[in-house]
Order: sequence, then C-alpha cells, then structure tokens
Amino acid sequence: MVPALRSASRHALPGYAVLLVLALLVLTGCSQSATATRPPNPTQAPAPTTRTVVDLAGRTVTLPAHVDRVGTNYPAVNQIVYMLGGADRLVATSQGTAAQFPFFESLYPRLKDIPTPFGAATTDVNIEALVATKPQVVFVSSNTAMVTKMQSVGIPVVVLAAFNDPDQLKAGIKLVGDVLGNDAPARAQRFSQYYDANIARVASKVKDIPTASQPKVYYTAGNPLQTEGKGSIVTVWINEGGGRNIAAENGVTAPPTFATVSPETLVQWNPDFIVCRDPATKNQVLQDPRFRTIAAVRDNHVFINPQGVFVWSVRSGESALEPLWAAKTFHPDLFPDLDMRKEVQNFYQTFYSHTLTDQQLDSILNPPQS
Repeated sequence: MVPALRSASRHALPGYAVLLVLALLVLTGCSQSATATRPPNPTQAPAPTTRTVVDLAGRTVTLPAHVDRVGTNYPAVNQIVYMLGGADRLVATSQGTAAQFPFFESLYPRLKDIPTPFGAATTDVNIEALVATKPQVVFVSSNTAMVTKMQSVGIPVVVLAAFNDPDQLKAGIKLVGDVLGNDAPARAQRFSQYYDANIARVASKVKDIPTASQPKVYYTAGNPLQTEGKGSIVTVWINEGGGRNIAAENGVTAPPTFATVSPETLVQWNPDFIVCRDPATKNQVLQDPRFRTIAAVRDNHVFINPQGVFVWSVRSGESALEPLWAAKTFHPDLFPDLDMRKEVQNFYQTFYSHTLTDQQLDSILNPPQS
C-alpha cells in the first residue's frame, strides 16, 4: 500500500469502531425490549391460596395460606400465641382473660381490648360475635359441639388437646407454630428444646432418689379439697421434680378437671408438701384448723405455684419452668446452684423479648396473697 493510502486507512478506523459500538447498543436494546415484553410462562402455577394442617384430634383442616386473624377459646393458648410471636393476630378470646391474668395484660396491654365471644367455660360461644371478629382460624381445647357450630359458619377450627403431658404440650405448640407460620415454627422448636433440656437437667439429679425417700406432694386449685391425679401434667412435674403425687397414688384420676377429696382424706394422706395454684387457696389451707397436723402445714411447706403470663403448673408454655421450680422446692440441697430468678429472666428474654424488673420477678415467683 502506498503511503497515502496507509495514512487514510489509519484515520478511518476510529469511525468504523464508533459505528460498531452503536450497532451493538441497538441490538442490545432490542434484546432487552423483547425480554421485557415477553409474556409470562403459561405453565407457571400461581401461588397457593390455601393449605392444610392435621390437628391433634386427627382432623385435616384447610386454612388460608397466610393466617393473620386468630381466635382462641382457652387462655393458655393466648400465652402460646404470644410466645410464638403472634399476639397481634389475636382477634377473639374467652371472657375474663385479662382480669384473670393481669401480669399478661401488663406485658401486652392490647389483651384487654381483644373481643371475647367465648364464655369463661371453654364450651360456650356467641357465634354472631365470633363471626364479627372475622377469624381465619380458631384454636380450641377440645372437639365439642362448639366446633360443629363454628364450622357451620365457615370458620376453620384447629383442635389442640388438654396438654396432660410434655409431649402433648410440645405437639400443640408445634401445631400453633405451623398455623401461624413466619418464624413461629422456629420459635416452637426452640421451646421444645428448652423444655427437654430442663427435664433432663432435673432428672440427672433426682432419678436415683428411692421412692420411699421422695416427698408426698398434694396439689390443689380453687379450694383446698380440689386436686388432680393420675394422667395429669401435675403428676408429671411432681414426678420430674423428685416427688410423688399423693392423690394419684391413692387412685385419683381426674385430668383435666378436678377431683374433690374430703378433709379427712387429706389429713390421712399427710402430704409433705402442698402446692397451691392460687394464693387464696394457700390462705384457706393455713387458716383451716383441720389441717394443722398435716406435715406440710407444720413444716411450712405450703407453697403458691409461680404464675407469670400463665400458671406454670398447668397447660401452657410456662410449664417448661415447672420442673426446675419443683425440683428446687422439693430438694433444695440437690440444686444449690439453681437460681430461679435467673431462669425466669432467661425465659422471658428468650421467648417474650422482655427483661423483667426485680418487682416483676418477685410477683411471678411469689404471687401476692390477697
């Protein structure tokens, strides 16, 4: 090539490069435009709007894919929903809940404003008032005619159980977590691990205590002559704590309701410990002259069971603390390093994200007597 042509060629190359870049930009823009306007894949299935769960009565229940409005007919389930992070979804509960559990209300003031279409008895419901709350699911404690009534107006009902042992309780909490979704299942799993760890921790020290050396324990609720026996979670935690339920040993089988015994029978049983669900019941035990000869009264071993968001002794997530308290109460010498104040604080921080004051800890571990 002659020098003049070489010079022209060198000057023309940048122009060709510019044209090439412009062409590539046009082609890219056309490709993106075609992608943006391409219709969706007709074979892609839409997100499901419903799902099913199997409740503890073995019933398959169809629920919305996302549950945002929940009803309960039993106060213990409110504690479970709260523990699993779903309290803001509660739209219906039973009458007297806030008044019966003032500490719960102090932590969660909205509790007093939740409509109460369910009566204080778990089998009563004002169906019109319940429908007005628009629940997407209602948790109930048993499979009764009330379930049929709710189903007849299109309300999905999930039956739980009486929670008469830790396995039932953990299964119920897992089920509530599955219904609530989001992070609730993970919270439920964390709770089960915590409960199991407490049971194992206590068992490691009380399992070798001979039966004859285990204290006789009498549990009472409502009045001194009402108790629970064989088949109740009360018997479970008494045994876990290294004691013997004297009512169960004497043939009482009355969960989840109560059995009534005579004053003479209670004196004859002569329990070493009396655990009262209610502060008023402790007063009645101590003030009744018929009970003065009972070992528990004589030795100052009459205790009020702790109570926080719910009573520890029966049928709620706070039952996970009960084996620790029972073991520490019945066998303090075996658990010198078990600090119940620290245990309660840890539970409330872990499961409620709440740091308790010293006054709140006092009221939980030593419920005030009226």
